[in-house]
Amino acid sequence: EISEPMPKVYQNLEQAQFIFSVYMYIRLMGQPKYSITILTLCEGQVELLRDMFRNREQSWYERIGNPKVITHVDDYDGQENEVILISMVKPAKSRECPIDFEPDDHERLFQMLKIAMTRATKSIYCFGDFGDETHSVFSMDPARINR
Repeated sequence: EISEPMPKVYQNLEQAQFIFSVYMYIRLMGQPKYSITILTLCEGQVELLRDMFRNREQSWYERIGNPKVITHVDDYDGQENEVILISMVKPAKSRECPIDFEPDDHERLFQMLKIAMTRATKSIYCFGDFGDETHSVFSMDPARINR
């Protein structure tokens, strides 16, 4: 469920909690914290995830640690990491997160996803509602990825 705690700030708490749980699992399986990055399509989700990781006070969590980076996809262009977790919150159109999944925005969404999905050198995990509205984005011609 997407919430809007402030105007044009979109967050999905359930998705953030799930991403946190998957991160913990990956760490417990032995993946180093510096080799894991979390990317999102919305700044609101970046702040929610950072708050979740920042507010862990349990002593066992100190050994798990935080991922290398939690940031917006656009701020990660040109970088890579072994494991990428992508939060694909899909808000209404806004300046903060310009994706509303209408046909006119599919090109921008495709470019953001292309950046996000080409940042992983080992594995990638995508979290989001993959209903019918995203079908046309994921069924685009694979040759476009090489642009």
